[in-house]
Amino acid sequence: MTDGDVIAIKTKFHGVKYDSRLEAMWAVFFESLGISYVSEPEGLDLSGKPYLPDFYLPKQDYIIEVKGEYPDEEAREKGIMLSEDSGKEVFLLHGDIPNPWAEEGVLESPAVACDEKLRTRATPSPYYWTECPKGCSIGYGITLTGRADLLPCKCFDDFYRSLVNRTALLFTAEELRLLWQLASYRFDSPHLCWAYDNARDAYFENGVAYHGRGGDEVRFWAHRPIDEGVEKIFNLVQAINEVSDDPLFEDERNELHSELAEFMRGQLDWRKIGVLNRYLKLHGK
Repeated sequence: MTDGDVIAIKTKFHGVKYDSRLEAMWAVFFESLGISYVSEPEGLDLSGKPYLPDFYLPKQDYIIEVKGEYPDEEAREKGIMLSEDSGKEVFLLHGDIPNPWAEEGVLESPAVACDEKLRTRATPSPYYWTECPKGCSIGYGITLTGRADLLPCKCFDDFYRSLVNRTALLFTAEELRLLWQLASYRFDSPHLCWAYDNARDAYFENGVAYHGRGGDEVRFWAHRPIDEGVEKIFNLVQAINEVSDDPLFEDERNELHSELAEFMRGQLDWRKIGVLNRYLKLHGK
């Protein structure tokens, strides 16, 4: 449940009355991405007592609790106990909806993962929403530092293996390492940035979410932007895989290899990757 302060104003959205505007904003975030969710699901217990968490996400099998401020020790311990009792992953989303444009390479207000390790960590590791690069049925999840390769669907493994198989002879080892970072760290994909913006700007009136006061109604997942970078890479890899191994098609294969290599070189944002490198080194990853 959201901590009591000025943001804890009961807010109605799509027929559900939330305990706070912040909870309703997270509902906008979920709907923006097409993430299925249940508000205050029944049937859970905490130490033998009925418990209604803020959200349950069926596909991800996550329990989500929304906190207005950074969760204190009591809130973290309750999250750990809830995870142990339910057998599900529990995440505490705290503070404002993250602003994807606030700082290059790192989002503020990361999620807190409630597991046994949390009890022994003075500073919890940062967890972020991330996106599957192949857009599978799970689509989105919360992982350590927003790494797509840690999603349970494991789509990233096949995706990146296909890229490396086709680029190993064209890229240096350093370029391949940077390519992995570019492809793996999906916490600020176009879809996620758009969903964060939808949620941060949401103004609620008569159970409908608008873009700020007097703005247009928020448009949800059916209208989400296309991640042209990932789609382009994936399509090129698919095209290469479909070309015959017959020597007669060697020129066509080489042409596709060159197009893929040039596109990815153009996609590498060295400034952003530099920030990520420093961030990861700081956290010992």
